[in-house]
Amino acid sequence: MFAPLWMAGFVGKADQDMDNRETAAMLKDVSKAELYKQPLVREILSGVADRYRDVLARFVDDPRTAERGLRDTREILDAKADDEEARNVKRSVLGLGVHVAKASGAPSGESASTEEKERMAMAATLLGVPLDEVLSPKN
Repeated sequence: MFAPLWMAGFVGKADQDMDNRETAAMLKDVSKAELYKQPLVREILSGVADRYRDVLARFVDDPRTAERGLRDTREILDAKADDEEARNVKRSVLGLGVHVAKASGAPSGESASTEEKERMAMAATLLGVPLDEVLSPKN
């Protein structure tokens, strides 16, 4: 359930504290859960959107780092979901990270900072997703 929050924080805090535009991008993505075709993706995103305050309170109390949380997400998905479901969730979480990275833009005027791009590559590795799927996520 925390995967979207781990991703948003991991990417959003790459170049500073997560700003309001980045938070808004994450909330926009989870609020569109019903648009996803994959049931598990919808369930995860709507779980965050529908109970955001409760989920956020539990997230803040969770001792795991974003890196550990994303790795745990991969391990749970790989063990419990079928291959297609796991792939869809991972790509959707990475897609959310891309939206967060693009929300505030880089000081140079690019859509994402170098640090955010590096974090996206690290997140892909943590989730066990090839980097090319980060650059063109399919939902």
